[in-house]
Amino acid sequence: KRIGSGGGSRGKKGGKSAGSSGGGAAGALPPITSEQIDAFARCLSEVEELREGNLEKLRQSLKVDYLPPVICDPNVRSLLDPRVRAVCDAFPLQAEEVVQRFGMGSDEFNALLDRLRIDPIFRFRVKRSMRKL
Repeated sequence: KRIGSGGGSRGKKGGKSAGSSGGGAAGALPPITSEQIDAFARCLSEVEELREGNLEKLRQSLKVDYLPPVICDPNVRSLLDPRVRAVCDAFPLQAEEVVQRFGMGSDEFNALLDRLRIDPIFRFRVKRSMRKL
């Protein structure tokens, strides 16, 4: 899931962020190093652990076994239990803290998430890195 509500991207030192357009052919994705992939994989793993942990606490708090995948959908926000709204509202801020610990901003993280969806080689490399964790 995308994180943050805008905020600036801190980017990487001395270079373009992985989501920016680089040189070369129009629409070509910029190169990304193995170190950048490993850092993104660790960051993504921590954000996912945070999300799963929040959902588990919510399931326990609500005494339910299952929560729908669209639990934080803004279209149903007004219908949600206040405990659910609180978790949904807090998650982007918590995820942003994780992302910043890895030297990225939400814009860069979200660009890498987008790249994960459209670039099968990048997706393979990230999954391979995550398996090593």
